[in-house]
Amino acid sequence: MSDLRNLSIEELQKKRTETESAISEKAFRESGVVQMIPVSSSNVESIGFNWFNNSIWVRFRNGATYDYPNKSEMLFEAFLASESKGKFVWEHLRGTGEKKV
Repeated sequence: MSDLRNLSIEELQKKRTETESAISEKAFRESGVVQMIPVSSSNVESIGFNWFNNSIWVRFRNGATYDYPNKSEMLFEAFLASESKGKFVWEHLRGTGEKKV
């Protein structure tokens, strides 16, 4: 606590902002909320990653949404960068314990 007494107002405000940001991100990740990202695909409408339980969510153009459990953030990033979202689902996600949500 004594370290904080030696900081300027600007430094204290910066520390507060950093702390609030870290808490907000942690709360968001633990909330289970999945932010869906629209993608360009004839079959897949949007995709998202659930940090709380490490799963990939896929919303298809027919309106169905599936949760693919036990997936890494790195796999999600590869999915996001893939040229064909439908092919990625077929080759890397389908048949891995998915549940319709």
